[in-house]
Formats: sequence, structure tokens, C-alpha cells
Amino acid sequence: MKKSTSLVFRPMNLIAAFLIFYIILSSYSIYMVVYSAIAKPIQLGMLLLGFSTFLIHFSMRRIRIKMVLLPLVVYVVLLLASIFNGSDLYEVAMRFLRFVAVYYVVVVFAEHDIDVLKVLYQVIFAMAVFMLACYITFDLIAPDLGLSYYYNEPTSITTGLTSTIVYESRFGIYFRWATTSPLFGLQIPRCNGFSWEAGQYQMYLNYVLLYLLHIAKKVDWKKVAIIIVCLVSTFSAMGWLIAIIICSIWILRQRNTIYKWSEMIVCGIIGIYSGYQIIIEKMGSISYASRSSELFLLKDIFFKNNIFGTIELTQDMANSVLRFLWDYGYIAAALVVLIVVALIRNKKLFPDVGTKIVFSAWFFLSLFNEPIEYANITYLLVSMILVYKTRVTNIPKGVSQSIRS
Repeated sequence: MKKSTSLVFRPMNLIAAFLIFYIILSSYSIYMVVYSAIAKPIQLGMLLLGFSTFLIHFSMRRIRIKMVLLPLVVYVVLLLASIFNGSDLYEVAMRFLRFVAVYYVVVVFAEHDIDVLKVLYQVIFAMAVFMLACYITFDLIAPDLGLSYYYNEPTSITTGLTSTIVYESRFGIYFRWATTSPLFGLQIPRCNGFSWEAGQYQMYLNYVLLYLLHIAKKVDWKKVAIIIVCLVSTFSAMGWLIAIIICSIWILRQRNTIYKWSEMIVCGIIGIYSGYQIIIEKMGSISYASRSSELFLLKDIFFKNNIFGTIELTQDMANSVLRFLWDYGYIAAALVVLIVVALIRNKKLFPDVGTKIVFSAWFFLSLFNEPIEYANITYLLVSMILVYKTRVTNIPKGVSQSIRS
């Protein structure tokens, strides 16, 4: 079912937009890295907002046990597993309390028939436009305007070595890695938007592209052009790959056979050439070596790791799925299977197979690319799949009729 890209503004939509905006900013955003002193209060704020929204809503309605049971069961199981795998119990408790809080927020969204896919798209697109304006202004037009530097010194979990990451700051609202990307023989600034790096930012941008091409009632080509420019500015290999997949699936779903195959050929040529250039130029990079070596950990996860997982990492992994499996062993594997099954069977968010396929490709490739398994945005996406899958409403197809144009 296709939907309009315009959002009907009613009070609950505005509340949902604010909550999603907060979830995004609290998902390891650049502001949490730079303003590290407020990182923990921001996460505590997520707990406060989530549980307050849930309690206020259900102070006026009856709470059904099935609404609150699933996240609590997951919370208890992972907390018990942490006792056996040696994790810090306080850290684990706070980490998965955020999941419970975000899950309850999504329950409230579903109770009000909020079109969560549309609201998420609207919020990300507005943020992306602002970040693109900053990128053009500060990085391309006036690179010295309001320029200062911020130094972040993260320590490797496995080696204990400290590295230095330099961010360029503009007036305290726009931050970018003080590096350029070698691509096609040029040195070009990479835009990481509101995320701590471009590889994470591309996930949000590709969601907007996915929504515009596969979910929106009518393709808004102006917005598609804007988001493609944003994607190009990230110079993220995975971001470009996911964008090509999203566009290719959209082309395959078109009815006009002649145009479909001609566009597919053009897209394929661009994809193959770009992919070849990206692989050649990235093969010597640290990120390429790290991600490729992670694949060899699969056998260790299922044959050497115990049922409850372990906190002993062999390296600093970037793959969210592998990290989660490594942390919680076969328990994590069962939860991943649960999410996959729920996604496959979900007919409320994704009533047609094509949309379900492209969403799954975007979702899992994004998780494979960045360590965001415990980010609030990941909790939001997982909760959407689970809650809107199991919600019983009077709506025969899709998510919401009340805000449908």
C-alpha cells in the first residue's frame, strides 16, 4: 500500500515526531560524542520519556498483559544471561531498559494508529536537509567560517590502544571528521551529518530513499534528488551499495518492461563501476580489513562461544549482528530468528513482498556495517517490526487509515 509523503499534523503526530527525533539524537549521534558529559543524561532522558509516555497513555486506558510482556521477558532473559557471561550488570540493565522504554513508546504509537514509517521518514528528511545545508555552507563554500577543532580519543576494547579522531566544529552545531575521502582520484570532505561517522549516517539517508521509492503513494523526485546528493556526500561504500540495491529493486517493480530493463542496465553499469572503484580504493583501508576479517568469527560464535555468550572480544567488531551474537551466544541467535520471522510475517507495515524485501535488505546491511546493536534507533526498528506485527486493529491493510491522504 502506497502512502503520501505529506504528514497530517495532529497533536499525536507531533508528539511522535518529537519522540523519534529524540531517539535518533540519542542513538550514538555526533552530539553524544562531542558533548560526552551529556551522553548519559541523554540516555536517562530516553528512559524518562519512554516510560512517562507509556504510563500517561495507559493511565486513561486499560493495559493488556501482552502489550508489556514481551520486552520484559527479553529484558529478564538477557539480564540473566549477563550473569553468566561476565557483563557489567548495571550497564546491561540500563542498556536493555532503553529497549523496554522504546518498545513501550512504539506501543503507544500503535494504539493511536500512528503511521510510524511516515513519521520516521519526515523527521530524518528534515534533519538531512539541515545537514546538507551545513555541509554545502561550511565544507564547500566557506570552509573557515566558525571553524574550530574537537579531539576525541577512543580506546580500543581489545588492544587498549588510544587513537585520536579530529572533528571540525562549526558554531557547535555542525561537526565533521577532519579528513577527506580518496575517491575517483579526488580528496573530498565526507559528510557524517548528525551521526558520529558517515557509515552510520547513510543508514538514515537510505531509509528516506527507501520510503520515497517503495512506500510513498507517489514518488517525489525533488526529494529523491536531495537525498541522493546527501548520500553522495557521505562517500560511504556501504551507503552507495544499499542505495543501488534500493533503486534496482524499484526499477524491477516497474510495469513498463522497456524502460525497466534500460534503467536496470544503466543502474547496473553505474553500480558495477562504482563498486569496483570503491573496492579498489578501500581494500587497503582499516575498515575494509576489519569488516572482511569479521566473517571468520562466525565459526567461533557457534562452535566455541557458549550458550550465554561472552564479553571477551577477539577484535573491535563493527558488525552489529555478529557483536550481538558474540555477546549473548545462542540466546541472541534465538532473538535474531524471532525478529526475522516477525519481519517475514509482518503484513501491517509491509503489505507487499517487494517492500518487505527492500526493507529487510536495508535493515540488515545497515546492521552489518555499523556497531549499533544497542542504539535506540535499532530498538525503534525492532519494536516497530514486533509491535505493528502483533497489534490487533480494525485496519485491514497497512498501518493507518486515520492519517492516510
